[in-house]
Amino acid sequence: MSIAHAAAQANGYAATNGEAIAEFLGNDPLKLELYEAAGALHQRGLPIVLTDAKRPMGGAEWHRRPFAPAAASSLLRQAKEPGIGLLLGPSSGIVDIEADGPEEEALVAVLFGAAQPPPTPTYQSTRGLHRLYAWDDRLAATGQAVVSFAAGGAKLGCRLGAGDKGAQSVIPPSPGREWLPGLSLDDVDPAPLPDAVVQRLLQAAAGQRRPTHPLSPSAAAPAAAATAPNPAMLAAMDRATAHMQDGGDGSRRLYACCCRGVEYGGSDGEIIATIRRYAETHPFPSAWTDAEIVQRIRDAEKQVERGSAVVIRNYEEVEIEVDGVMEGDEKQTETVKVPLSLGQIDDDIKALTGGQPYRVDATLFVDDDAYGLAFFDKSPIASLFGYLRRRANVDWLKGGKFVAQSELTAELQRTAKRFDAIENTPHEPPIENIYYRCKAPKPGNGDHLRWLLDRFRPETTVDRDLLQAAAMTLIWGGPPGCRPAFVFTSEHGRGVGKTAAATMLARIVGGHIDVSQNEDGDKLMTRLLTPAARLKRVGLWDNIKSMRLSSERVEALITTPQLSGRQLYVGEGTRPNLLTWFLTLNGVSMATDLAQRSVIIRLVRGDNSGPWLEDTAAFIDQHREQIIGDLIAALRAEPFPLAKFSRWATWEKDVLSRLPEPGEAQRVILERQGAANCDLDEGEIVDQHFAEQLVRLQYDPRSAQVRIPVAVAARWFSWATGEPVKTATASRRLNQMAGEGTLKRLAPDPSRHYGRCFVWTGEYADVFKDAIANDLTTRIAQFSQSG
Repeated sequence: MSIAHAAAQANGYAATNGEAIAEFLGNDPLKLELYEAAGALHQRGLPIVLTDAKRPMGGAEWHRRPFAPAAASSLLRQAKEPGIGLLLGPSSGIVDIEADGPEEEALVAVLFGAAQPPPTPTYQSTRGLHRLYAWDDRLAATGQAVVSFAAGGAKLGCRLGAGDKGAQSVIPPSPGREWLPGLSLDDVDPAPLPDAVVQRLLQAAAGQRRPTHPLSPSAAAPAAAATAPNPAMLAAMDRATAHMQDGGDGSRRLYACCCRGVEYGGSDGEIIATIRRYAETHPFPSAWTDAEIVQRIRDAEKQVERGSAVVIRNYEEVEIEVDGVMEGDEKQTETVKVPLSLGQIDDDIKALTGGQPYRVDATLFVDDDAYGLAFFDKSPIASLFGYLRRRANVDWLKGGKFVAQSELTAELQRTAKRFDAIENTPHEPPIENIYYRCKAPKPGNGDHLRWLLDRFRPETTVDRDLLQAAAMTLIWGGPPGCRPAFVFTSEHGRGVGKTAAATMLARIVGGHIDVSQNEDGDKLMTRLLTPAARLKRVGLWDNIKSMRLSSERVEALITTPQLSGRQLYVGEGTRPNLLTWFLTLNGVSMATDLAQRSVIIRLVRGDNSGPWLEDTAAFIDQHREQIIGDLIAALRAEPFPLAKFSRWATWEKDVLSRLPEPGEAQRVILERQGAANCDLDEGEIVDQHFAEQLVRLQYDPRSAQVRIPVAVAARWFSWATGEPVKTATASRRLNQMAGEGTLKRLAPDPSRHYGRCFVWTGEYADVFKDAIANDLTTRIAQFSQSG
């Protein structure tokens, strides 16, 4: 079966939606043939890479990126001179012995010696024959992409792809390449290399390894072997020489590579290391010593500006030959500007910046030592290109097929490495997918934390432990929405230090976000999603004044796993809810939901006069790392198993259980939650008032079951609470209180047969035998007439 025929059966590849692929490729017969052939080779398990004028597509790390069938049509569409390259070495199990011309063909006979070359896949290129042999594991010892077998002044290129080096050969049906009759990959399998050939290749590889020469007259530059290749420089060398033909010894390509290295501001060592890496996939006809390369670098410095090619651009300059025009013995060349793809530009930026910019949601950000953290939220295009221009020259062409600045920005907003949040302070344990701008300090011995806690005035030893729990919670790396609120209160009135305690604890992790009691919920969410607020871990609701503190907004902010809302300049924004809420007030009286979400800490009046606040703040600022280290140690301490858990089981298991007396702390927390729950008192008042109304209507509230229409229930609720309340509001409130268990005798009627009602069930009512009374409105009417 031919490769093209096999492609038609390649499990949907190429055969699926063929008309659309053909149209996408401009009905180019060559590209369609290559598309089908690539699919067939891929289905056979052969590692391949698409090429453009023999240059592998996919950037500097092309040999480490697996072939992606879904991207094949897009790459072929971009290619000017498309082809298919076969990756050589262990991945394919194939090596290529390439004979370019009669002299090298003669070397094949020398290489094989007395051994008869076995039949093996062989194809003709424009320069000579390529023989594909089976990989031999012994060749791994060369560690080289290409080994040159030399004899009599000639050199035979043997592409091995050994080690982690990339080597590939462009194969049929690429233009200018044709299988010899009966010697295609469909006809014969790659033959094994005779032992004598393997040994000669190993000897040739050993001969290629020689000590490097001094890199410059001053020998100040590091040796090439000790310097890593520069990926961006390597990519520039690849692009600059993609269409360049060697002038006999490869000096033109070498000089072009040196120019790119100088333009990228590389040291001699870095340029040499990069050229050596380049030569692994683009071998020079002649071997160049380090000293010879250094001399070319000096020549390049006379022609190009050092550092000028640390450039981010949306095009590449390609040197092409002008047909029919000669300069002496060589064809005249000209330079043309070819658009770079988004992927190539992205690779260049990442190579320049070390992977930045990153993103949170769709907001790009960068973080560097010189200028710190910066978000590209207000003017993302200008921000991105301003950042790039500070680090490199930016050369951007407009119009035509060139990538626009807005397109690049939008693509980075979509594809840049995404983090859920950014933190200036560590978590213990660290939370996955958070960008930490810090390193976690070593666990401490607790001295600095004890000194800080001694500055406060807790009412009891349990309150001191709860202050520690509040501080530990700020560092705790638990799930979002699993942190209780901490309420700082006192029975000693004002001036006790509630706000000071809350703000000083928040100072450990970089401060807090102030929230006012009457702040609009949507505006608050917008504030929480601003860049500055994203770096805060504490929300402070200070100096609350309320006889009955209730806030569905705050209740949701405590327990929702994710905060979402309108983000300025962006639209919809989100962040994981890792906030810990601090509340300060006197006389804690809360609705049930808020009470159950709170850990109440009581403080007493002490001697906090003079510079207490300034000294405490200075201590935290000076010893922040040690305090955090102490908190990390506390979170790693051996936990004390609790007998039971509340709704905050995860927090109790990870934080509360590591306090000195966790059981006692848990008991106090639950006890204070119940005492602060004013809905329990209100429920008793409502139950009592309804019972009195039923007695007035001659029911026995202890044993009766009575259906109460919602309008009547709303009126009685208003009388009980002393507040004028609309029927709908009262109904919702009664439903909530019944659901929370604060109403003992009243519950919503699940049946709507009698309309919307509540049912009173007396303590001694027989719910199985006695029917529910439905004559309440009749009795009210009779009572009114008699009254």
